[in-house]
Amino acid sequence: MQTENNSTQSKKNKISLVLYIGGSIVAVMGIALLVNNIILYNQTIAQYVAQGYDSAEVVAQMPPTQLLPIVFQAIGLYGGVSLILFCMGLIFNKISHFIDQPVLLNQPIVDEINLTSLSVNVIEEADSAEALEAADPILSTTDQNTAEISETEIPTELPDDKKSATV
Repeated sequence: MQTENNSTQSKKNKISLVLYIGGSIVAVMGIALLVNNIILYNQTIAQYVAQGYDSAEVVAQMPPTQLLPIVFQAIGLYGGVSLILFCMGLIFNKISHFIDQPVLLNQPIVDEINLTSLSVNVIEEADSAEALEAADPILSTTDQNTAEISETEIPTELPDDKKSATV
C-alpha cells in the first residue's frame, strides 16, 4: 500500500512539474517575442528616419499603430497561457494533496457498513394491498362499486375540455 501511494504521489508531482515547466517555457517564449518585436520597432523607426521623416513625428505616431499591438499580443497571449499553465499546476498540486489526506482514506466503504444494524420495514405485496385498504377505506369501496361503462352507453355530459371546444 505504501509503494502504491508513493508511485501515485510521484506521478502527481510529475504532472504538476510538467505544467510548471510548460508555463515557464511559454513565458520565456513570450518574453523573447516581446524583445524581438521591440527590436523590430526600433529598426522600423530607424528606417523611417533614414528615408527623411522627422524623428519626433515618427516616434509620436508609431506607438499606437505598431508598438502597442505587439506588446499587448506578447503579454496577453503568452502571459495568459503561461499563467493558466502555472495555475493549473498549482490547482492540481493542491487537489492531489487534498485527495491524499488520510482522513478521507479512513472513511468506511459501503461494503463495510453492517446492514443488519439498519432497521428496515419490509412489507410483502399482499400485505401492502391490505395496508392500503386499511389506510383508505373509501378507496377500497369505490373500486368495488364502480361499474364498467358498456360500449353502447354514451355519457350525457361532455368532459370540460370538450365543452370549451364546442362553444
